Amino acid sequence: LPRQTADLHVNYQTATMNISSRPHKDLTLAARYRYNGRNDFRRPFDAVEYVRMDAVPEETGGESEPFTVNRNSTELSAKFTGIPSSALKVAYGEDKLEHLDRATRGYKDKTTRVSWDTIGNEYVTLRAQYARTNRETIGFDDEIIIEMAMQPAARFYDEAARQSDRATLMADITPTASLGFNLSYVYGKDDYQKGDATQKFGLMNNRNKTYTIGVSYVPNERVSLGGDFGYENWDAFQTSRTANPFSGVPGAYESWNDPNRDWNLTNDETVKTATAYLNLIDVVKKTDIRATYEYSDSDQGFLHGGPRITALQNNSILTTGDSRPCATGLTSGYTQLPNVTSTWHHFTVDLKYNASKKVGLGLTYWYEKFNIADWATINTAGPQTLPRPDLGAQTDTPRIDWLGFIGTGYGNRPYTGSTVFVRMFYMF
Repeated sequence: LPRQTADLHVNYQTATMNISSRPHKDLTLAARYRYNGRNDFRRPFDAVEYVRMDAVPEETGGESEPFTVNRNSTELSAKFTGIPSSALKVAYGEDKLEHLDRATRGYKDKTTRVSWDTIGNEYVTLRAQYARTNRETIGFDDEIIIEMAMQPAARFYDEAARQSDRATLMADITPTASLGFNLSYVYGKDDYQKGDATQKFGLMNNRNKTYTIGVSYVPNERVSLGGDFGYENWDAFQTSRTANPFSGVPGAYESWNDPNRDWNLTNDETVKTATAYLNLIDVVKKTDIRATYEYSDSDQGFLHGGPRITALQNNSILTTGDSRPCATGLTSGYTQLPNVTSTWHHFTVDLKYNASKKVGLGLTYWYEKFNIADWATINTAGPQTLPRPDLGAQTDTPRIDWLGFIGTGYGNRPYTGSTVFVRMFYMF
């Protein structure tokens, strides 16, 4: 190593400013500004030679470079409270982040937001908000993309230009003093092509929707119970191209520019959740009882499409000069991935007995059950396309170590577990 320490020297700067004005009793104006800066003064570190996590020596690294980040955030807002028991707020903000050593030099988010809050009366409370953000990239250089052996029309989703929409609606309804309902709806969408029409590869858009409904009942100070149900759907669409770099041979077929090598992936997931609880405080003398049940059900799909998938499905040639994607004699080289499904149950009972004013005893029981079907977790002998006879015959017992994987014990495996806690409390 060139030195035994990082020899890191970083300067951080933070500045904030807030201005508020109330020119009218029903109108409040506000402005906020925030600056964050990170300047890296470390000496370059020679990292050409390194060892990958699988213990393979490499010499493909490079010299480290300082990483500097500066962020400026500004927001102007106006709040109108002339409507009884309500507040209407509009705001506009700009968030500018600048950095080094990436395909862009940063981005600027321009956000317009409107929200409405009302307590209405003692029975209803509402909150609604909508925001649109347009992101612009700063100093994008497609030469950096090309140097990374990527298509020049590819982008990185975390800094690419995009148009984002967010909407939220929440309601609390209390028809009686002991009964309450809550409802919520959340919607979000990121559209990258609307932000940059030249982007052709990478994450093109994603969308999520969430609905929740809940109820709570508190007949007296000793008893409370309730539950809620949630439904969430998330989907994303991304595109790519399977191609080789230019051959440099005049007149030769070049897959790099062939649109028939394009493929896409639609990733869709639906998650359903449910929760129920019961609290009994001193219903049984000197004893508190709390019980909770949680449930989650997930169904996630991976659907591929595009001309390259069609060629794989039929082992066909779509462009003159190209070769068949599969070996001779095969009618197809594509298999659709099955959905990844999982269910999770979690049940908890907690008992606390107050033996005296200062001493308490507790007993807690947890039960958990997790079931999953995941194509990334394979059978003991591996898939048919890459058998491992040394691991035995194929079974329905999932495992992830058929390739000699070494990890920390984490894996998508079904399990059932029970846990018991015994506690003692002493109140001073």
